[in-house]
Amino acid sequence: MELFSQNKYTVNRFVAGHLNSLAPLAGARNEFGRILDGGLKELENDIFSHLANRNQMVGLIDQTNRLPTVISPITGESPNKYNMLQRIYNTYSPVKVHPAMSKEEKFLYDIEYDVSTGFATRHGVELTAVERSKLFSIMGEMKMFKDAIGPIMRSAEARNTIQELKEARRSGVTSKTTPIGKYDRIHIMLKQAQKQAEEAAFGRLDFEMQSAIQQRIHLRKVNLDRAEMGIIPGNRY
Repeated sequence: MELFSQNKYTVNRFVAGHLNSLAPLAGARNEFGRILDGGLKELENDIFSHLANRNQMVGLIDQTNRLPTVISPITGESPNKYNMLQRIYNTYSPVKVHPAMSKEEKFLYDIEYDVSTGFATRHGVELTAVERSKLFSIMGEMKMFKDAIGPIMRSAEARNTIQELKEARRSGVTSKTTPIGKYDRIHIMLKQAQKQAEEAAFGRLDFEMQSAIQQRIHLRKVNLDRAEMGIIPGNRY
């Protein structure tokens, strides 16, 4: 059903999977790549990134094409970069072993708050997978967002928000009748804290990467200004 909904991510993953299966040992390449190169990967929303994700061994040989690792913006660490033995076990065992979440990560999970959507764009310009991974890493190292979650978490505990939400979900109350983004203002406070932490992280981004992003933002503004004047934009960002 997702494929027929024309979701770009789903379509790219589907096409990449079929292209990858045309070459020999598709399953083995995928398994060995995940064993040798730990951690989930940040992907661009294109076919080539999905192909690279199914062939992570190539990234170990050619570091310039290695996919960046997903980093938790709360801890600054990869949440699933196990050691070699754990990766082998998780690859072939039907029962997976996962590290425990921090109390802040557990709180976001319980309150149904998705922090992974952060750094998707900046001023209307899409950020690359490498840029997102670096910014998440800086954000986690700064611990600004983690520290801001603490008071929000204690406030939610005092008002019994998590338990009430779980009971509501069990009784069949959906996000349509009780929008999670509005419930008890928890998501509103978290979004404000996340936005402040993202801005602080961007300020600490290295000059070269920050300049590249600012250049794309400038090109977008130029294109929009030209479009308003009836000029077909020629710059790509």
